[in-house]
Amino acid sequence: MMKKVKFRLLLMLLGIMAFSTLFTACKKEDENMINISKTSIVGKWTLEKTVKNGVPRLPEKGKCPTKKSYIEFLAEGVIKTVDYNEDCKEQVYYQQWELNDDNTLINQWEEKYDGKSDIHVDIYTIKKLTSDEMILVLKKNYTNGKEEMRDKNEDGKQDEFIIYLKRKK
Repeated sequence: MMKKVKFRLLLMLLGIMAFSTLFTACKKEDENMINISKTSIVGKWTLEKTVKNGVPRLPEKGKCPTKKSYIEFLAEGVIKTVDYNEDCKEQVYYQQWELNDDNTLINQWEEKYDGKSDIHVDIYTIKKLTSDEMILVLKKNYTNGKEEMRDKNEDGKQDEFIIYLKRKK
């Protein structure tokens, strides 16, 4: 009889410990999240990886061995993408961005080719934002005002595309 009581107490104690560990782990992650605002996004970020349809892809190695490309969100709604060529000379590309009230980030840019141009708009949900990490999930994308369906694996659904960024120190 005493063995059953001890066994039940041990099980109850293990259950409480497991529950409290789970509870504190979730709480810690929430504590790291910061208020999503334009101010909290502004700054320099580096691409850590992308995930497309569950398959992670690391960014390509830059052409310059001594400098790493980065993306800078500027307060005036401009994204400055800085890349480096073989001679480690800076190449800069500009796009526009804005943050909506529902925490969606809208990215717009113009692509020029063969004397023509296309306007692209990508809408991302901000899945996570901490002081040093941002995760963006592609929600919708448009070219020249028409919604596009990116379905590379031909499963009839929009491809899942996630971007992982780290704040540049």
